[in-house]
Amino acid sequence: MSAKQRDRNRDGISIEDKWAARGAQIGKRWLAKVRDTRLQRYKAKAFVELTTAKAWAKQMRARLELAEASAGTWPLEDVIAECVAYMRKEERSYAYVQAVERHGHMLAKVGVRDLTEEGFQAKVRLYLDMPTDERHRLRTRADGAAAASTVRIRYGYMRSLVTHAMRFMGLRQNPLEAFTMPGRIRKEAISRTSDQETYNLDEIRAVLALNRRDDPVWVSFAVAVFTGLRAFEIRALRWEEIDWTTRTLRVSKGKGSKVRHVPLQAEVYDLLNGLGGPGAERPRLGPLAGLTTKRLDVEVLRPLLDLARVKWYRGINDITGMPRRLTWHACRRTCAAASLAAGVDSLEIQRSLGHEEMELTGEYAGAFTRWKSVVQAEGWPRGRLCFFGPPAVAASSTGTATNH
Repeated sequence: MSAKQRDRNRDGISIEDKWAARGAQIGKRWLAKVRDTRLQRYKAKAFVELTTAKAWAKQMRARLELAEASAGTWPLEDVIAECVAYMRKEERSYAYVQAVERHGHMLAKVGVRDLTEEGFQAKVRLYLDMPTDERHRLRTRADGAAAASTVRIRYGYMRSLVTHAMRFMGLRQNPLEAFTMPGRIRKEAISRTSDQETYNLDEIRAVLALNRRDDPVWVSFAVAVFTGLRAFEIRALRWEEIDWTTRTLRVSKGKGSKVRHVPLQAEVYDLLNGLGGPGAERPRLGPLAGLTTKRLDVEVLRPLLDLARVKWYRGINDITGMPRRLTWHACRRTCAAASLAAGVDSLEIQRSLGHEEMELTGEYAGAFTRWKSVVQAEGWPRGRLCFFGPPAVAASSTGTATNH
C-alpha cells in the first residue's frame, strides 16, 4: 500500500472523488466512508462539498469509537435514536415513526436502560401490562388492564427496536429469545381469531369483477388478496422484482427490512404479465402500482369498495370496543385463511407472509373454517385460489388477462 493510500484510509476514514471515477460530473461528488470494526463493514454517504464530507466522517468516526469502547452494551436511548433516524430516512409514515419513539420511551419508564441488561424480559412484561389511557382500547375488567390488541401492538413496536439493534447495531443475541406472551393475551387472541375482519368470496369477486386494470388501487387489491403482502410492501414493489421464469415476486422492502420471495398464483401472474410483463404490448419498469399518493391507506381503498357495493363497515368489536372495518390488512388475513383452506402448506404460507412465528400465521388464518366450506363447495384445485370465479370460470378469466 502506498503512502497516499495509507493517508487516505487513516483512522478508517476515506474520501473518494466520484466524478474522477465516473469520468463525468453527475450527482454528488464526494463519497465519505468510515470503517465499522465491530460489524466489519463501511458506513458511507455522498456529499456535494468536500468540507461537509470530512465533517460527517469525523463525527461518524467518533460515534463508532464510542460504540467500540462500550462494546457489549446497547443503551435504549441510542437504539431509539438510531432506529427513528433510519425509519425517517426510509420514509416510513410519520405516525409509525412517532409510535416507535413513544413506545421506546414507555420501555424506559419501566426501568429498561440497556437491551442486554439482566431482567430485560421481566421489565418487558411490566411494559406490556402498563394501563392504557385510550378509552377505545380499555378492556371491560375491574383492574383496567390493557386490551389484548393493545398488548400486541406494544410488543410489535418493541420488536422493531430490537430488530434494528440486531440488524444495524451489532447486537448478536436476541434479548427476546424464548419470550412468551402473557397467558391471558394468548387466550384472548385465540378466541378472537374467528371474529377477524376478512373479506368473503362474494366481496372479493365483486371487486375483481370491476376489471379496472388501469386503476392502480384495483391492481393493488388483486395483488394483496392473492399474495397477502402488506400495503407498504405493495407500494414499494417494482416490475423488475418479478421473476417471470420462476413466477415469484421478490419483496425487497418487507417489514424489518427483510427480503423474501413470494410465489405468484396463475391468476395474478397472468394479470401482471398482461399489464406490464413479457406478454404486454409494452413491458413496464418502475413502481408496480404507480400510485400518486405515498401510502396505500384505507381512505384510498374505500372508494373502490363503494364502487363494488361492498359494505366495509362491520360494526363494533365486542372485545376492544373499536370499529370493525375492511382494510388492506384484511386482504392479508383473507389470503392466509383461503390459502390454508385450499391446501397450501402452512410453512409456505408463513414464508410468504414473512412471519417469524407459526403462531402468528395461525392467528392470521383464523377464518380458515369459513373458507374451508367455500373451497369444498366449489371444488378448488389444491393450492390454488380461485378468486376470479369457480375453477371452470377462472380458467377463462385468466386467458382474458393474458390477452389483454
